[in-house]
Formats: sequence, C-alpha cells, structure tokens
Amino acid sequence: MATDFGIIGLGIIGYGMASNLRKTIPASATLYVLDLDQGIVQQLINSFGSYGKIELASSPKDLVNKVGAGVVLSSLPAGPHVRKVYLDPENGVIAASQNPERLIIDCSTIEIEFTQELGKTIIDAGLGSFVEATVSGGMWGANAGTLSFMVGHAEPTEDDRVGNRICDTLALVGIPGTITFCGGLGMGQVAKIAHNYITLANNLVATEGMAIGLKYGIGKKALFKCIREGTANSWVMGLEQPVPGLVLE
Repeated sequence: MATDFGIIGLGIIGYGMASNLRKTIPASATLYVLDLDQGIVQQLINSFGSYGKIELASSPKDLVNKVGAGVVLSSLPAGPHVRKVYLDPENGVIAASQNPERLIIDCSTIEIEFTQELGKTIIDAGLGSFVEATVSGGMWGANAGTLSFMVGHAEPTEDDRVGNRICDTLALVGIPGTITFCGGLGMGQVAKIAHNYITLANNLVATEGMAIGLKYGIGKKALFKCIREGTANSWVMGLEQPVPGLVLE
C-alpha cells in the first residue's frame, strides 16, 4: 500500500509543495490537505487532481488521523498559527490518534524554543516522529520543486530510518543536494533565522546601493547590468530587486 501524505497550509510555500507532492507520489496514494481558503484548495484539486486523489480534511486532527502511518507536512505563517494547528486540544494535531510510524515535518519559520517544546510534546504524546525542516527558495522554488531545507535532525546514518525517511520525503519537493541536516531539534530554525537575517541585510544594502546610483542620474538598467555582472551580484539583486521594471517583467 502506498504511503499517504498530508499538508496543512496552502500558502506561498505550501501550495507549491502540495502540487509537487501530488505529481511525485504514487497515483494510488492520497494527498490530504487543509487550508482556511477553500478557493485555494479547489484550485489545487482542479490543477493537480489528475495525478491522484486530493482530499480536503476537516481539521488538523482529521488530517493526521487520515494520514495514519504516512507523512504530515505543515507550512504556516507564524508561531500562533502553528500553536493553534498543533496544540488545540479538540481539533489540533495533538488530539489525533497515536501512531509511532507517522512522520510529522513542520516547515514553518517560528521561535526556536517553541519548535523544541512542540517537538517534545508531539513525540511524548506518541503521535509519531517530529522534525522541523525550514525552507529557502521562496514561491519560485516551491512551485518548481527546487526548495532547500534546513533540518533539525542529525545527519542520517545508514541505519537512521527516520532521518532517511525525512530525506526521501523532502526530496519529493526539493533538491536532494540542498537538504542540510543541522543537528538536533530546533537547529533548523537557528539556521533559517541566521539565513533570514543575512537575506534582509542584503535587501537593505541592495536598496540603498540602487538609490545612490539613481540619485546621481545613472540609468536604472545600466546600473542593474553593472551590478549583476560584478561582485555585488546576489540572489536578492536578481529576484527581489527593489527598483521596479528590472526583473520579472
């Protein structure tokens, strides 16, 4: 029997992950989904239902129970959303039935300490294995199936069944070579927060640099070309360019 999968949260990252999961898992497996926006759920079903069954769950508890011994992924905006989805005593993940074979992967970027507490709570409740796998690559990577992951788990050895299962799962929605195991629970969050800090600093510097050039009268396309072809080039400059009309035209 094929392993069933579930995704909670069909936002910028979750929708792309769900679409790539549905395309890559066996047609006989069911993909269970949950999101507050019923329109986005229907869009997913209409666009990718031809690859196999996509079923809407009624709550996090319902989704986890339906997945059984399969894999649950979540991608949520912030800590309060994660807390509600996982720890609501009536309909949250915590209220689902026990299954030690289940794998739960949270891809949300939240507080380090909360991730560690949540993981311990889920594991101690017998709901399965839990790990955080924070994401880099944005909407483009999610849709293309080229996400990078920072995982709060030790580098898997050959006999680490859970670690290898994590790797196999994330390879369905990302690039195997950019799945980095960062250590224990919470270390994926540490890596992502450091990553975000540097990315935001790059955004600020790119904005200030372009502003200085434009202030002194250089054409925006000429300046952009000089930067893109020089040592100041960066992912931020190419995909999150602060000056309108230079990228994604």
